[in-house]
Amino acid sequence: MIELAEGVTPDTLRAHRFEIEVHDRRIGATPSLAPMYDPKSERVRA
Repeated sequence: MIELAEGVTPDTLRAHRFEIEVHDRRIGATPSLAPMYDPKSERVRA
């Protein structure tokens, strides 16, 4: 989760590089303002 006092906008996401640390390795990550999961499985049923 990304939290900033001024809020998070698409421009904020494009202006930064994001990484996730997994087992002492840093892997590039793509942030999104939309959820990356489908809790109601709507995409599966489409």
